[in-house]
Amino acid sequence: MYIQKNSSELTKEEISAGIRIWNSAAISLLDIRHNLISSREALSQYRLPASAFFFTSGGEAELLLNDTSFHIERFGIFHAGKGTLLSIHPKCEWLEYYMVLYKASEPPFHKREYAHLIESNNPFQTQYGFSPNNPIFISELLRKMYESWKGPTPLNLFFGKSAFYQLVYAVYEELERGPVRMFEPDNIAMAMRYLTEHYNQEISMQELCEMMGMSYSHFYKNFKEQTGVSPQEYLIQVRLSTAKRWLQNSEMPMRAIADSAGFANERNFYRSFAKHYGVSPNTFRKNVSRPENDEAIGNIIPFLYNEESQVSFDELKEKGVIQMVKQMKNRAVMAAALSLVMLLSACGAPSESSDTESKVSSTSSVSSQIAESQNEQSAKEDTRMISTVKGDVEIPTNPKRIVTDAGILGNVLALGVVPIAIEDYTSTDVAYKDLIQDSAVLEKWEPEAIMAQEPDLIITVYEDSYDQLSKVAPTVYIPSDDISVEEKLTFIADVLGKDPAEGKQVVDSFYEKAAESKAKLKDAGFYDKTFSVIRVQGENKIGVRWSNNLGGQILFGALDLPKSEGALREIEAGEDWGATLSFEALPEYMGDYILVTASSEFGYDLIKDNPVWQSLPAVQAGNIIVLSEPYMYLNDIYSWSAQLDLVTNSLLALNNP
Repeated sequence: MYIQKNSSELTKEEISAGIRIWNSAAISLLDIRHNLISSREALSQYRLPASAFFFTSGGEAELLLNDTSFHIERFGIFHAGKGTLLSIHPKCEWLEYYMVLYKASEPPFHKREYAHLIESNNPFQTQYGFSPNNPIFISELLRKMYESWKGPTPLNLFFGKSAFYQLVYAVYEELERGPVRMFEPDNIAMAMRYLTEHYNQEISMQELCEMMGMSYSHFYKNFKEQTGVSPQEYLIQVRLSTAKRWLQNSEMPMRAIADSAGFANERNFYRSFAKHYGVSPNTFRKNVSRPENDEAIGNIIPFLYNEESQVSFDELKEKGVIQMVKQMKNRAVMAAALSLVMLLSACGAPSESSDTESKVSSTSSVSSQIAESQNEQSAKEDTRMISTVKGDVEIPTNPKRIVTDAGILGNVLALGVVPIAIEDYTSTDVAYKDLIQDSAVLEKWEPEAIMAQEPDLIITVYEDSYDQLSKVAPTVYIPSDDISVEEKLTFIADVLGKDPAEGKQVVDSFYEKAAESKAKLKDAGFYDKTFSVIRVQGENKIGVRWSNNLGGQILFGALDLPKSEGALREIEAGEDWGATLSFEALPEYMGDYILVTASSEFGYDLIKDNPVWQSLPAVQAGNIIVLSEPYMYLNDIYSWSAQLDLVTNSLLALNNP
């Protein structure tokens, strides 16, 4: 999708050059049209057969020039060149519009000068629109032009052409005098249209924001304010609505429906459908009664002049204007139209007050422009760029809806931030379980599940999913290796919108606690002993750890307790992580104290009665600490702090039974 930014902005130079060209060109008035339409009779994708001015009045509407959407609150006057696709979608009961089609050709004299001017600035193809300061004058002028055009006598046609120049003069007078409220593209409407048309494709919200020149946070905020839902939720609703129609009107298999509607897989489709509609897709299909005709996607009535987008000027003249009375279905509509005309007429003001009104309008326009400028500045301040190993990423200045995976969660919690959604660690036995009670737990770490949470920031240690996640929301990838704890925490603090010093403070507090624990254990004589960490892996299989895992990060990292001789030999030989052993090889690796991590699948009961195990000096002395494997597995600073307390207190308890 291409979005033309600031398409309605005209510079002083363009306005001045346009006036000179208009003054030189030979103008032919081709047609004047008038219509009253409702939301059910929208004008859709009408290709302009010539350059045109069009004026709307009476209520709120969306007007599209090609792919660029504009929001009209009451009055609007627009210009577009030949070939432009025009759509008008009323958002009110009735909308009145005039369309004036014209053709410009080179003058009989000064052709070279004219050609030179129009090369750099062609006012007959320029696209712009604004809310006129004096809509009553324009509305009345167009009414007279239309009434005159209906009776095509030479004098009436001459009046139409002379009045057309009055219209052009009124438009350029407002543009030159300024300030006028230029219509800016309605980015949210364009985004909605894009999501509706491309729902079955992989859509990157980040790329959509870039195309519209908006930051993610500004786009997200405006989208939700305008639609009531987030962009991600809107996309899911479109996909579900599409799937629902196919379930009603076709025999397509579920897999084909899921794929065609844009879901990543059939399982995601089932889960989303059941969550949204309260029943499974199969149950919905069984219970629904199919209509005789396919459900209509829209009820757009084609414009009478849009015959394959190719209409000759002769046909235009023959068919003439669609008269407003013919479009009215009953007297109630006639009364509504009459009321509208009376309302417009009643809004007229004496000529003496025109200067005052102009000043008030000007002041209002200036205030509006200042407010818009302040809003744009505020939007810019809502986001900032941050450098990551994946390049610069634009993130919210103060993220509110954060989603994290299990690998980064504890570090985020240590900084006082609770994510709205987290990866499912499949265990409730974690140090921070009380902190995440209100966080949504994702069944799968997949883009669609994450998108449903409407995040404004994703933080992950999974590099393989980064590209997909970055299409959902601003995503920061944090390597799990090759970065110190202090670097990691200060960086995460910065990402969360905090002072990076807070990250360093969390790390310093942990090391201070570790130093206090060391002093206690040293006083108790533990540094004269050796230690081992094992993991139960089966009845005759033991995993031995001597660094950075399952308690090794505490015993041999934070506390720096002595390792067994067998472990030291393996480390010298290059095996610096651990090993998987049978019971027969176990004794030479076991120290004076053994920390056992056990899970629900492989508990301590599997090994406690084994003869080899019972023969170990540490077991005979009762120097065994059995701890939960899920609790000891996590490697983040919040978990470390809790694990440090647990291990220290457990060891001290052995000396004081």
